[in-house]
Order: sequence, then C-alpha cells, then structure tokens
Amino acid sequence: MTIGEFIILLVMAAILGILTQRMMGYKLGGTVVSIVLGFLGAFVGMEMTRWFHLPIIFDLGIGDHRFPVIWSFLGCMGVTFTVGFIARGAARREKKKK
Repeated sequence: MTIGEFIILLVMAAILGILTQRMMGYKLGGTVVSIVLGFLGAFVGMEMTRWFHLPIIFDLGIGDHRFPVIWSFLGCMGVTFTVGFIARGAARREKKKK
C-alpha cells in the first residue's frame, strides 16, 4: 500500500465517521475520532461480509484492495451507535454524581 492509497483510506474513514455521527445525532469528538470510528466501522463491515458471506453491493478499488462501501457504512453505524450509547451513559452517570 502506497502513501497515496493510505491517505485515500484515511479520507474515506473520516467521511464515513463524520457521516454516521451526523446521521445518528452524535457529537463524539473531532476529526481523529471520526477517522477511528470510520476505520473500526470499515473493519467490522468487511468482517461481516466475510463471516456471513454477504454479497458486495458497492465496492471501491484502492490499489490492490477492494473497499466494500455499503457494508463499511453499516459497520460504522453500529460502532458509532455503540460508542455513543456508552458515552451518553457515562455522561448521565457523571451528571448524577454532581
């Protein structure tokens, strides 16, 4: 993987992370958090594709690698929901302590 391909993957992960946070109404952090959520979601989505033998609906070729955009987006939504659920629960517990 070249530097250019890695930068493209970073941009794709950031877009996925930001898009899912906006759609779900969460504000979990800045760009770095969005990139991390995007990468985790893409990993979960690609693993779902392998585990359940799901068809690749829409994929993007980056170098030698195929990036399943739809499944990565759904994986990112799951990761964002989970992290947001945990973060909101922690915020509520902090609020009760005060």
